[in-house]
Amino acid sequence: MTTLRPYQVAAIEQCRARIADRPLLCLPTGAGKGYIFAEIARRSTERGHRTLVLVHRQELLEQAQGHGVGEVHTYQSLIRREAVPDVDLLIVDEAHLSVARQFKAVIERHNPRWLLGCSATPARMSGEPLGQLFGCIIEPASFADLAAQGYLCNPAVFDAGHPDLEGVGSRGGDYVLSDLRQRVAPLTGNIVATFKRLGTLPALGFAVDVQHAEELAAEFNAAGIPSIALSSDSSDRERIRDFPGVVWNCALFIEGLDRPELSTAIIARPTRSLVFHRQMFGRVARPKAGGARVIDHAGNTARLGLPTDPVKWSLDGRVRVQTTPVRACQACLCCYSPFVAACPECGHVNAVKRRARPKSAEGDLAPSKGKAPRDPAKMEATYRSLCRIGAERGYKPGWAKFVYRSRYGEWPTFRAGQSSPA
Repeated sequence: MTTLRPYQVAAIEQCRARIADRPLLCLPTGAGKGYIFAEIARRSTERGHRTLVLVHRQELLEQAQGHGVGEVHTYQSLIRREAVPDVDLLIVDEAHLSVARQFKAVIERHNPRWLLGCSATPARMSGEPLGQLFGCIIEPASFADLAAQGYLCNPAVFDAGHPDLEGVGSRGGDYVLSDLRQRVAPLTGNIVATFKRLGTLPALGFAVDVQHAEELAAEFNAAGIPSIALSSDSSDRERIRDFPGVVWNCALFIEGLDRPELSTAIIARPTRSLVFHRQMFGRVARPKAGGARVIDHAGNTARLGLPTDPVKWSLDGRVRVQTTPVRACQACLCCYSPFVAACPECGHVNAVKRRARPKSAEGDLAPSKGKAPRDPAKMEATYRSLCRIGAERGYKPGWAKFVYRSRYGEWPTFRAGQSSPA
C-alpha cells in the first residue's frame, strides 16, 4: 500500500466530509490524484458500497488499475451497454471532460448515490459549466504549494518567441487549428536550434496538427535528435513510455501521461486555453534530479502565466488566473521577475528599463481642470442621486460622500433630504 502524503490525506478527508455535495477534487498534474481516488474507492468498497471509476482513455484505465482501483471502465465502453447496477459511489477521473454529451449521459444513467470528480484543471475550454454535475470544488494545495514543499517540480520556463497571431480565428475557446498551421510552420528551424541550446532528453513536444508533428520530428531527426510523431491513429502509441528522444504529438498526451522522467516540454502550439496550457506544463511537473524545462515557442506563458500563478477555478465556467509579470533573459530566454536584475538560470545581469522622470517647468498653481464646475444646485442634485443609487444597490452610507468628494474636491455639506446646505 502506498504511503499517502499529508495533502493527499487532507484531500481524502475533505472529500469524505463533503461527499453529499458532489465534490470535484482539484490537484495539479503529478500530485497523485490516482492514489487519492484509489484509497477512497478502497474505503468505500470496504464499507460495502459498490464503487465505480470512470476514465476516458485506455491509458488512464491501466493507470487506475495499477493504483489498485477495483472496478474501472472507460466511459466509451459503457455508452451502449446497460448501466452497472446499484452504483453507490461513482468517481470520474479527468472530470473536466465529464459534461461532454456522451460522458455526461453515462454518468446520469448510472444515477449514483455519491459522485466524486478529479481534475488538475476543472474547467472546459468552451466555458461550459461543470456545475451541471458537481456541487463544490475541493483544492487542498496549489501548484505553488506543492512545488515549494518538493512534491512537484517547478520547471524553468524559456520564452523562445511569439508567433504572429494577428487575424487568427477562435472557436470553442481556442485558436482555429487551420489558421494556426500557417503561422507556426516557419518556426521549425528555430525550434531545433533552441532545443540544442536549452533542452534535455527525454522530451515531449506539442504541435498544432499531425502534419506539423511529423514535420517537426523529421527536422529533429535530421539534426541528430531522435524524434517520433504520435497521434490518436498511431499503432505504436506505447512508445511514449520509453522512447529516449523527443515525442511530438498534437493534443494526444494532454491528460493522463505518467512518465516522471520527462525533462523538457517543447510548446509549438499556441493556445488561448488555460486548461490546455496548464496540462502541457504538467507533463514535466513530476520531481526529478536536474529539474525540468519548458521551451515556449508559442507565447502561451506571456498570455496565460506561469504554473505557480494562482488560479481561481469555478463551477460556473469562469476561470481567473493572476498572472505574474515576467521578463525573458536576454542571454538564455529564461522567464523571471522583472524586479530582479540577474537571471536565476544563467546569472546574466539584464539591463533594467527605468521609467523616464516627468519633466518639470515653471508655472503658477491653478484649480484642477479635472474637477466638476461649481454649480450649487447641480451639486445638491448629484449628491441626492448618489445617495439614492447607493441605497438601491445596498452600498454603505459613506459611498455617496466619497464619490461626491472625488468629483467636487470637497465633502458634501448638506443631507440628501435637504434642499439647502446644512
